[in-house]
Amino acid sequence: MTTTDQVLAYAAKAALFGRLEEVLPNVTVDPEFGSGAQVSYTFPSEPERVLVYGAGVRWNQQDAVAEPGVAIWERGTIDVLIRVHAAGGDPDSAQAADAIVADLVAEIGRTLRADPYLFGQLAVTGMSTGDSADPIFFAAPEEAIIATTALTVTYEGTLLGDDDDG
Repeated sequence: MTTTDQVLAYAAKAALFGRLEEVLPNVTVDPEFGSGAQVSYTFPSEPERVLVYGAGVRWNQQDAVAEPGVAIWERGTIDVLIRVHAAGGDPDSAQAADAIVADLVAEIGRTLRADPYLFGQLAVTGMSTGDSADPIFFAAPEEAIIATTALTVTYEGTLLGDDDDG
């Protein structure tokens, strides 16, 4: 049962990555890079060449009504990192890697617009790009080209208190 003493950011991240795991491995990518994207809640121990993974979450809660604890409004963000590794430093590979990133971002947008609710009343309200402070995000073998982007998915919703008095 949802209570007002919960932070839903981590459950929202799990729901988001569950949805992305259903969709992104089916996105067609350049054969040079494999077949579809690896999707992981966090950076995996054995990353594939096309990787979408989660990083941090941030949230803010406040009372949604005058009586404390009855309903809490939560707004948060979930960092989604995309990394495409092209070995060898070939400029054509760099352009292909950028195209894969663009296709993955577009598919994430389509997926979230088609059904913005992560669970319950928590809905995705936006998506933007920004820099990532995650050092693993930039790790790659020598002479490699990496196309990267960091998305911030914003969600919000209201948590209702328990129905019982005790």
